[in-house]
Parts: sequence; C-alpha cells; structure tokens
Amino acid sequence: PKRKTMQKAVQPATRPLVLRVKSTSGQSRVEVPPSGSIADVKSKLFTLLGIKATDQKLYRLQPPDTTPLTDNTTLVQLNLRSGDELRLEYSAEAAPQDDGQKKLKDIKRVWNMKDYMNHLEDQGLVFKSQEEVHCKLAGVDFNSCNQFQLYLHSFAFQKMRVGFLYGAFAADGNLTADFIYEPQQETTPDQFMILDSPETAARVEKIAALLGYQKVGWIFSHPPGRDYILSAAEVQFATQLQAQALEQHGQNAKSFVTFKVTVTDEGMSHFEAFQVTDQCLKLHSSKMFRPSDDPKMCCFAEDVLMHRQGAGRKDSTQVETTVLLKPVAVKNDYQGKLATQYTIENRPDKPQTTGTLKAYLTRMRPVKPYVKTFADFHVLWHLANACLDVNTDMPALCECVRKGVQDPHALEGFKLIIEATVGL
Repeated sequence: PKRKTMQKAVQPATRPLVLRVKSTSGQSRVEVPPSGSIADVKSKLFTLLGIKATDQKLYRLQPPDTTPLTDNTTLVQLNLRSGDELRLEYSAEAAPQDDGQKKLKDIKRVWNMKDYMNHLEDQGLVFKSQEEVHCKLAGVDFNSCNQFQLYLHSFAFQKMRVGFLYGAFAADGNLTADFIYEPQQETTPDQFMILDSPETAARVEKIAALLGYQKVGWIFSHPPGRDYILSAAEVQFATQLQAQALEQHGQNAKSFVTFKVTVTDEGMSHFEAFQVTDQCLKLHSSKMFRPSDDPKMCCFAEDVLMHRQGAGRKDSTQVETTVLLKPVAVKNDYQGKLATQYTIENRPDKPQTTGTLKAYLTRMRPVKPYVKTFADFHVLWHLANACLDVNTDMPALCECVRKGVQDPHALEGFKLIIEATVGL
C-alpha cells in the first residue's frame, strides 16, 4: 500500500495590530498582537508614556464611548483593526513630567472627553468654518501695483516674484499699503527664497517706521495655469508672516493680507487678496505644520478633525489649502501718499546705481517743493545704502517727507550731500 505523506500544517503569519491612541500629550502608535487585550495596550502605553496602567482609562473613538474599556477585554471582542483609534484619559497627577514643557499637573484638571476636544481645538486640530474675515477691505497703492505687474510682464510671469506691503492697519478692519518693498530673492516658476539678511530686513522696517508705516501684508506672483489658490508652502509662509505681525502690532494685525497676482488668458494682470484663518494661526503656534509633497494639501503632525455637512466626520493629517484661506475684498483705485517713480530695489536686470540716482535727481530738479523728490520709498532706500546713515540722517529726512516740509532750508544739507555723491 502507498504510504501517506503527512504534511506539516502551516501556521498563518500573525502581524501585530497598529493602533493609534490619542491623548492630551499627542498621538501614540501602539503595536499589540491581534490576540491581545486592553491590558496589553496599557502595558505598551506605560512603556511609551510612563503612565501607570492603573491610571489609564481607554475609550473607543469610533463609535464614541463614554465607558472605559476593561483590562480583560480582547481586541478580537472589540473587532479592532490596524489604524483604528482609541482615546486615553488620565488625571493630571498621573501625567509624566517634562521639564521642557508646562507640567500637566499644574493645570489642575482631569482630561475628560470635553477637555480633550477643547485641547484639540486650542491647537487648531478641530476644523471649523470661519464665517467672517478680519480684513474687510484692502487697498494697495495703484502705482506700486502697476510697477510690480509691469516687471512681471517683462518675463511673462514665468517665475515667481515676492514683495512686502507697507502701510497701516485701520481700527475698522481695513488696511492700506503705500509701497511694496522687493527683497533680494531667488525664484523659480513654483518656488522662492528670500535672501535678505536680518540686518537688511531690520533696516527696511526702520525706514518704514520712520515714514509712519508697518508691514501689513505680502504679495507674490506665479505663472498662469495653476489649479489651486495658494500652495502649502505659500500658506505656511503667509501664516508665519501674519503671526509675526500679530506679535509685533497686536490685534489690529489680524487684518494682515496675502496678495497674489497672475496673468489671465487674455494677458491681463489679475490681483486677488486672502487671509489665513484663525485655525491656521493656531496650527502654526502649536507647531503642527509638516512639509508637504502635494502643493494643494497642508500636512500636520496630528489628525485634524473635520465635520462637513452631509459627509460626516473625517480625520486626517492632510487638509486642502483652500479651507485655511479667506478671500478679502480689494480696493483697486487706492492712491498712497508716496510716489513710485524711482528704480525698484533688488531687480537684477535693473539695479539701483549712482547713474540711476543722478538721472532721477536731474529729472526731479524742477519739481517744487523739493521734498517731493524724496517722497518715494525706493529712493530713500537707495540713499540709506549709498550716502545717508539710517540712524542719524534718515530720521530727519523721513520726518520732512512724512510731514511734507515746504522749507527748502530744512533739506539743504541733505541736498548737498546727495548731489555731491552723484556728481551734480
């Protein structure tokens, strides 16, 4: 008779379950065997977070549960799969100590579901639609915008260009910008890098302040054909600038704006204005932003909880850039107090030189009063870098410009220094 061959049973491979556990200290990834129990999850959390198993309370997130899971409950009974989420609660006294951060025990409260959701909202991790925009109306000097877009047309909008807007915030939420400063920069069709040193940036801020202005926004261009409003990198840059403005200038800086300009199919320049949302600022202050490979999506260190009408709840570490932006109305015919007649700074193909300054002063000699010669940020910027000291000379000259001083004797000393520098 034929001998029967006994085949050894093949044991199925068992991969550990990867569960996501959310708590006030962030999100933890826990690997446990599929045959494990809640006690095993707590043991892993003790290793990761230093919270004793007896101090831990675990709850299901989907569906939401208000009853803590018992230690002997198995993962099979809960029908948990890799990627599923649990919520961890623990008392402030049981929280691990971290000298580098504010200690949870100092908060003096127990983290329940309500506190947990409030904590997430404070960090910007609960998406809420923002109904109102802080900036009601934004106006940028017409001549400044015109000079900016004319330069963009010179290279057919085929690379980006960035400028900073200087003007004033109004108490009613409006803002105006009287000039655009273009920093040193390197750009491609979809990226830019600001090259100004901190010293240069501080000098710009000082001259602007001497004229009575502050940074109220920024403007950038991009090639035509985009299918998104702002890229993830541009949203982050706008958020950083807006947060800095709030820190420097207080609540009026909530009106800080982002202008963008591109060209239509008909060859016309098209300007739009936006603000990042309050939630975006919270995400920035909580240091939640992470690099993104998709320009349409912002990435975060933790899930953002989103509730959309008719679509239920969606938790994701990625959010479309559009939901973090609010459109701003634009005043197209605003005229600032300064002129834009001199050569714009930091344009490689059109640099500010002694020759350009001499030609400008010669052209402006017949203009009366003489103070109008200097009522242009770009010429003041050149003078501050060529022959006038920003700390001793510029305050007096900017004061004359700001007040529109008519007395030619007040400017006589500056006139002699400047004209001697250019050979007039």
